[in-house]
Amino acid sequence: MKIRTDFVTNSSSSSFICEICKYETSGYDMSLSEAGMVCCENGHIFCEEHLLLPSRDELIKRAKKRNKIDNSHVRFLSDLDILYTWIIENGSHYDIPQEYCPICQMTCCTETDMLKYLLKEAHLDEEAILKTWKKRFGNYDKLKEYLLEKKDES
Repeated sequence: MKIRTDFVTNSSSSSFICEICKYETSGYDMSLSEAGMVCCENGHIFCEEHLLLPSRDELIKRAKKRNKIDNSHVRFLSDLDILYTWIIENGSHYDIPQEYCPICQMTCCTETDMLKYLLKEAHLDEEAILKTWKKRFGNYDKLKEYLLEKKDES
């Protein structure tokens, strides 16, 4: 193991992975908005396109109500313009209310949550799984081969 004893610079690179479609992006000092992603109040990070938004008409109605847009501009606004108006109205790309998060609304799930659920339902823990793997497969290559096998369609 190497241990640095001289000056270490702190890189400001950021990376984000969508918990829904697994899209990855990174950059220097990148924010969620620059990545095209949002984070819900429960910490789920996902692409803007996955937001569970009200209808276009409802978004326009809300934006008008808060004097963010007027009638003369509505027809020229793209869905993306309305989305950004909505995001600004709600504060930022961070702490999006859970009612707009597909994970919180259970229209999809994260692999981590699914794994935790299945382990709990099966009354298993890491130690039990490792013991079973060692007995059944012996090594990682055989486990990996098993995991990549297609299911029998019979």
